Amino acid sequence: MPRPPDSVWAHFRRDDTQRRAICKFCHHNMVGLVNRMRVHLGKRCPDCPPSVRLEMLSMDSDGAKKAAVMANGGGGATFLASLDPTSSYKLHSSSTMMNDSAKSKKRKGVFPEHGNSVLSPLDKQDVQSLVARAIFGAGLAVSVIEDPSFARLIKRVAPSIPLSTSLTLTQLDAEFHDLQAQVLSDLNDMASVCVGIESWSFLHNRSVLSCMVYTPQPAMFCLDATREYAHTTTTLFQRMESFVLSIGLDKVSTVVSDVVTSPNMKDATDLLLTKYPHLTVLPSCAHAFDAMMTELLELPVFHSLYTVCTRVSAYFSRNHLHKARFARVAHELNIEDPANATQHAAAASGTTTATTSSSCFFGLVDIPDGHSKPPPTSILACLWAMERYRHVFDVLLAEDFGALDSLDLSLRDQLSNLAWWSSVVQFKTMFAPFVDVLETLESGDFTSLATFYHKFTLLWTHLQSFPVQLSPDVTRIVSKHWATMRHPAMYTAYLLDPRFSPSSLGNDEMNEALTFLKHLSSPALFANLISELTRYTGRCAGVFADDAVWESAKQGSPLQWWKGFLGSSCPHLQTVALRVLCFPASAGISRAKRAKVDAMQIANDKILNEDQAMKAAYVYLNLNLSTTSSDDLGANGANKLGTSNGASLCI
Repeated sequence: MPRPPDSVWAHFRRDDTQRRAICKFCHHNMVGLVNRMRVHLGKRCPDCPPSVRLEMLSMDSDGAKKAAVMANGGGGATFLASLDPTSSYKLHSSSTMMNDSAKSKKRKGVFPEHGNSVLSPLDKQDVQSLVARAIFGAGLAVSVIEDPSFARLIKRVAPSIPLSTSLTLTQLDAEFHDLQAQVLSDLNDMASVCVGIESWSFLHNRSVLSCMVYTPQPAMFCLDATREYAHTTTTLFQRMESFVLSIGLDKVSTVVSDVVTSPNMKDATDLLLTKYPHLTVLPSCAHAFDAMMTELLELPVFHSLYTVCTRVSAYFSRNHLHKARFARVAHELNIEDPANATQHAAAASGTTTATTSSSCFFGLVDIPDGHSKPPPTSILACLWAMERYRHVFDVLLAEDFGALDSLDLSLRDQLSNLAWWSSVVQFKTMFAPFVDVLETLESGDFTSLATFYHKFTLLWTHLQSFPVQLSPDVTRIVSKHWATMRHPAMYTAYLLDPRFSPSSLGNDEMNEALTFLKHLSSPALFANLISELTRYTGRCAGVFADDAVWESAKQGSPLQWWKGFLGSSCPHLQTVALRVLCFPASAGISRAKRAKVDAMQIANDKILNEDQAMKAAYVYLNLNLSTTSSDDLGANGANKLGTSNGASLCI
């Protein structure tokens, strides 16, 4: 009569040849020997349940000790201590021999200990969610999940976690809904919400309407792909109205949009204001400032200057031999590392480093002919780089058979002309505060109206002190665009920002700020608001008389200052300040983040459909909209607000 099969076979099945055993947990194919099958379940199977593992370990004498220790919560050290000296010595000797022999063989992958590899379904879901969040949060292509090296990494860390492109896309939906719920939860806690609405498009000319909310931290509320619908006045009005109603008509108090450079957006905003008169509409200062810079750079005296710079940049960027000669001289002069220059130009032009490497060399941004007009930051970056590498051009001009021999003769004459270089230095000196404003708008995901107004006043003061022969046209253009940007909310935000002195505001600006405060409060509470404002501006009564309170304003965000110090001292003014200081100077995301979203769209063009691409962009933006802003300044940053020399302005 045949002997009954061992109980270990309950966890294995035979293969087609009936000679080998296949584990039912990890599907490992092995020799059908009972002892080896027990060892596999007790020590090596990554998916074996703990109860089965303990059962297998308890079937031999040494294993019984280990099983008892494990059952009592002991670890490996407790188990070794339970062995007698002889067996411990044998264990040490055998392990040493195994380690020596392993050095001469190809190392095989070893799974982590069972305690780390046995994951519950909830843990597996968490790991899958973290992997998906890492991919989309870093702006990577979804195809990275199929990369062999990435697959080996995941298998090594968590061998029981299944990963695939389809599963990652499923996790994208889950991450999208989780972040959406988080944004809605933050909105529910707010009594008043400021909304920024921007119309833009991807590189493939796919139109997008984005809606940002400030709670007070910036968050992307909605990315609306309008597909074949053009951004007409009617379309924009309908989408903007749907955003406001989705958030809550009683919550939305302020709308920031590009009403300066976009006529359709201006008309749509007027329709929205007509239908909902309680809303406050603010212009997007970032868009208006870009339009002002574009017009300034088109002045003949500046246009001829940067045309030479762009032609020289194109000459070096499109010829590898000229690049090598330029790099050789730059390294001999120890001027700057190429990688650092590329990063500066990428930050200035709003592109990623990988994208910039093909069109930027030592900060010399190549602006191709026949393309759309480059942003002002790219032009300024090119001019800054030309002045930075002036000595490199001097050496190349003096060399026989140098890199500039084939350059156009008129350009060589300009580079060897001291008067032309003096014009470049004068241009850089004039535009230093303009670059400071651009850096402020691009440095964080939120720049308050108070900070923008302060920077603009420094710019205006600098402009008034410049030579008369250059400033009239510049002053005229700046004044024209300032008239489109100025708003009483800007003066109110400046007044309630504790980093700045209220005495800096003129009488007209102060009157406009008081009128706006009256608009924000009810008639019954306006008297209390003015009383609290008088104590605040006087800085001589109650908590406002303490110098330490004002010193603390230089250490962090004005919003945190109002939340943490003055809750019981001036409740009416505190409520208004927290509302006004949330007003942003821009209606949308920064140029750098927009370039990153464009890169994601290109990388995933063949994998994601349009809805999935919008969700991926939504996840990326909400995971990367930082909790810091250009207003969250420490002591050094607070002091920097008062500087206007442009010493740290290096694009």
